Amino acid sequence: MLDAGCGTGNYAAELLQYGCGYVTLLDASPGMLEKAREKMAQQIQSGRVKEVIEAKLPAIPYPDQTFDAVMFNLVLVYIILSCVVMNFCNEYACSMLYTN
Repeated sequence: MLDAGCGTGNYAAELLQYGCGYVTLLDASPGMLEKAREKMAQQIQSGRVKEVIEAKLPAIPYPDQTFDAVMFNLVLVYIILSCVVMNFCNEYACSMLYTN
């Protein structure tokens, strides 16, 4: 399981507690990942947390079919909002070029 936008690892920790075999943690924030590493030190040591990766979504630095499931808790709205804002800014900037 990939926990994309894992934050401090709360959801991944719960999944491991309820029987999920292995997780990989991915987040753009080094501070959040450090807290996740601290919180999940035992699971990292035992190998149940496969990797802790710093990466910015929406790109996922793994090939297709790497994970059985990908979880996007509380992060997808930020990706969508970011895309909407970028599209608005691109449209506005283009219209400004044509009107000046």
